[in-house]
Amino acid sequence: MRVLLQQDSGRYEKAVLSGYPNYQSGAPVGILLSGIIRAFRGGKYKSRLLQSLSVGVFNRRIPHPKTPCDWLCYNEATVRAYLADPYCGFGFTCSAFGDLFHLVVMMHRPQRYEHVNQELALLFLRGKDDPCVGGEQGSEDSRRVLAKAGFRCIRHVDYPHMRHEILAETGRGEVYGDILEFYQGAE
Repeated sequence: MRVLLQQDSGRYEKAVLSGYPNYQSGAPVGILLSGIIRAFRGGKYKSRLLQSLSVGVFNRRIPHPKTPCDWLCYNEATVRAYLADPYCGFGFTCSAFGDLFHLVVMMHRPQRYEHVNQELALLFLRGKDDPCVGGEQGSEDSRRVLAKAGFRCIRHVDYPHMRHEILAETGRGEVYGDILEFYQGAE
């Protein structure tokens, strides 16, 4: 979404960023590494190393995980459904990881934002325990980059005892209510 806003923020009046990833200083190394692996194994190759160094890091931040995907949600039924779904959790290809690392680098560069719609209302939502966001420091950094790019209407909500998939947590009604209020309300 943030890379989209670099060129097209004028098309929108409001936008919600949920579970927004934070910048990872290792992303340039990820670009290089995914390129090397892709050169030898092909773009469709699924590298356990890239998986471990990127998405695999998230579960390491969860105390006593029961599954490799506990970082997604406290709601165990959601995690089980995710693991059982053949369209989920199959892992990125080397090419997809390369693209992801490029996006992470691009989103963190305020100078890439052109013709910023300063009146665009942005709502950042995150589970307080979401390892993708990078905690309070990562959350603040994401908002700071957009403020530096010129966005002036930035609001954020942190939900206690929620992880990445806040729309699938037990308390998701509060999240849906906040989103509805944001879109219905005058900013």
